[in-house]
Amino acid sequence: MRERMSNPSSPAIDLGSSMTPRLRGQSGGKAKRSFRERAGHKSVSGQAYRCLSNLSTSFCAVDGAAKRVIVQRIASGDMGTRFQRLPIGASAFDMVQLPGRSASGDELTAASMREMPREVFGRIRLIEVKATRGPLKRNLRGLFFSFQYPEQLAAQTLGDHYRIIFVVVNTGRTRSFHREMSWSKMWAMARYTHMQFSVQF
Repeated sequence: MRERMSNPSSPAIDLGSSMTPRLRGQSGGKAKRSFRERAGHKSVSGQAYRCLSNLSTSFCAVDGAAKRVIVQRIASGDMGTRFQRLPIGASAFDMVQLPGRSASGDELTAASMREMPREVFGRIRLIEVKATRGPLKRNLRGLFFSFQYPEQLAAQTLGDHYRIIFVVVNTGRTRSFHREMSWSKMWAMARYTHMQFSVQF
């Protein structure tokens, strides 16, 4: 695919991840806050969290401590021995999806992730959220966003246990909607790519 530089006219993305500070010209910060922490704000991230939470109770917020437990359990083989010792980072995802979960509103804590039975843990999906105010159509044509190496590594190696969800929130001109994709589906839709290195001394 041809490479291109960032198009300033493309819709602005609130990535809701460790990428956001870099795009604002700041140095890298700590691990992401959970989407639950941002839900009370009128930010794009908060609106995206509410959109997914209203869509299904299977989407769960996780804080930094819970994320660290998740990546530790993946590395220990609790998601499957084929993923054992994979260097998945806590910055590679925003939420988790737990199929069959009926409760809503409660954030998954580090304690609940540690106590989760292995057969249940083995079904979770890590969710990376890309949110924007658009306006965009459902084919997402014109969307320009960043995808960092920790997310790429998780998406490529975890397969069906990892999904990227694009959320376009209501702007008054378009209704909120979302599209869920695998790494291969996202890559198949990409028309251009642009390599970028982040360097800090």
